[in-house]
Amino acid sequence: MSTYEANRYSFPASSIASGTLADARIPNLATSKITSGTFADARLSSSSVTQHVDLTSLDASNLTSGTIPNARYGTPTFNGSNLTNTSVASSVGSWSPGANFNSHSWHQAKYVKVGRHCTVTLRMQSTGFNSFPTGNARGSIFYISGLPFTSWNGGNPIGGGVVSMANYSSSAISAWVGANSNRIYFKTDGPGFDFAVTDNAGTQSGTFYTRMLAYQISYQSNTSWRYSHIQATYITAS
Repeated sequence: MSTYEANRYSFPASSIASGTLADARIPNLATSKITSGTFADARLSSSSVTQHVDLTSLDASNLTSGTIPNARYGTPTFNGSNLTNTSVASSVGSWSPGANFNSHSWHQAKYVKVGRHCTVTLRMQSTGFNSFPTGNARGSIFYISGLPFTSWNGGNPIGGGVVSMANYSSSAISAWVGANSNRIYFKTDGPGFDFAVTDNAGTQSGTFYTRMLAYQISYQSNTSWRYSHIQATYITAS
């Protein structure tokens, strides 16, 4: 074979400067051979790319598992439209009131608690009375005990409400709940004759009704006048 014939069959690829090679002349190319340049987007399918993902415009719907670290959360801003579940732990039931003076019949002692806000209602009737209070008993503060939840120890008062009682006082009565307490006291905006005393109830000084009030209520000759109605709302400890 002549030298020309020998060189014809060992033609170097570097000498191919134009034209198009047939597919059959191009062997399989390993990806390790591609060390520079940029692939056109059309050459890459979404299913073949898993290592590098652009997170700058990632939709929340793409997050289907795992846990986001706390450091990745910013400061959220909420308004009414953001809240889709507004349920709060709540309970309803009855409570067992007691009084520190006279005997009573308790009616409609109910409560509703939503979160840490508890509203109690009470309808009570004086069914008997002790002897006329004298001395220290006369000035001892009257209260109802047995609130279903202890009040929050966050300052005084921690709750209160309205009261309707048969009494001879010229002053309005309001329910008063102090801190860290299971009691309802009765507060007045004035001296209230013999029915009130400036003293300390639930670590808070003020003008509170005394046992004299309970005596006067139970002393009514008409038993229908012996009913009292109380409704109060307070913040609970937990």
